[in-house]
Amino acid sequence: MVSVLLFIIFDLMFLIKKSKFLIDADFDYEGLEKQLASADMAIVIITTISSFIMIISTCLLAVPEKHQAMKNVSIIWTLTQAVSCCWKLFDATYSSLPKDSFEFILSFPEFGRPEIIGAEALAITWSLIVLYILLFLWTLIILHSHLSNLKNQVSLFLMSSLSSNLLNSESRNN
Repeated sequence: MVSVLLFIIFDLMFLIKKSKFLIDADFDYEGLEKQLASADMAIVIITTISSFIMIISTCLLAVPEKHQAMKNVSIIWTLTQAVSCCWKLFDATYSSLPKDSFEFILSFPEFGRPEIIGAEALAITWSLIVLYILLFLWTLIILHSHLSNLKNQVSLFLMSSLSSNLLNSESRNN
């Protein structure tokens, strides 16, 4: 699934960026900020692992005979991504709250923009969060459709085998 791969890319980029900030000696996280950053890292690691598992499961379990296992993996992936979306909303809300002598700064040296300051940085941050949530919702629709298709294939297989068994038994009786 391409959308799950996009989650992995987004989360890995976020993980690398956040770990650079945590390791950077110039930027000092204190108290609650450090705890929030650590929780953020843990959630991103868990969602990245669940996305890897989802991609592997899509390759191995996307057959009608294993639709229940695929459904279980999908539920776990959905729950981890839902927690991640809620956390990202909380983190964006918390970090964009006005503080004394604080200016919102977003750093993207990888894209040729060393620092983005103020309202533009807030707009970019919230745009990324909304994009992440929309991608999550789109993936849920695709995943539900895929699981419904697998379940329908199982039902069709069972109905066709039942009807063929009935025909065979009737032909033996005659």
